[in-house]
Amino acid sequence: MVKFCPDLVAVMVDNLLRGIYRQLKEDYTPRNTSPSFTEFLSNNACAMHLTCSYALHLLDKKDIKSLTLLLPTIANSFVSSDSIFFPDYFLHLLVVGMVSHGDVLKEGALLIILRDFWIPSCQNSEQIILHLFRFLWYLHAKVNPGLLREVLETVEPGKEVGGCGCGCMFCVWVYVLCLGVCFVFGCMFCVWVYV
Repeated sequence: MVKFCPDLVAVMVDNLLRGIYRQLKEDYTPRNTSPSFTEFLSNNACAMHLTCSYALHLLDKKDIKSLTLLLPTIANSFVSSDSIFFPDYFLHLLVVGMVSHGDVLKEGALLIILRDFWIPSCQNSEQIILHLFRFLWYLHAKVNPGLLREVLETVEPGKEVGGCGCGCMFCVWVYVLCLGVCFVFGCMFCVWVYV
């Protein structure tokens, strides 16, 4: 943990310098995150919690550029690890923060967040798929239809999940709508049946 804190502080300083350079209207080339930073995220739950908390702080400050640079690193660390899981509070607050700051999110940022964070993370956990559906439930109007189709095909249910089992887009939308209704009304039975 002693070696991880300087790497996290370096990421924080990079983000602050980007803001200063933006105010000066100059270009800033960020420093790449060190391999040890990604390794610590993959192997240490405390490091993952600290980095997730910092990502939520960036979202609260509406620093979307820094957030889009940090979220793929978090996702890659999560995908490469078998023992580290996203904290539940992180997923919930990330979705709530993105929905409440939806006016700040532009199409490019949504593309990065969906393609580099949500899609790789969904490969390992149904809980993340549920939070992705909640994210799409509120922000689907801002997402490019081609990207929305790509996301839905990535998390498309298998043959044994609900509907006619054919995997067509109609069945996927029925699946998404059922999960959306479950989030709105809190019906956990439907979530258990369809997941």
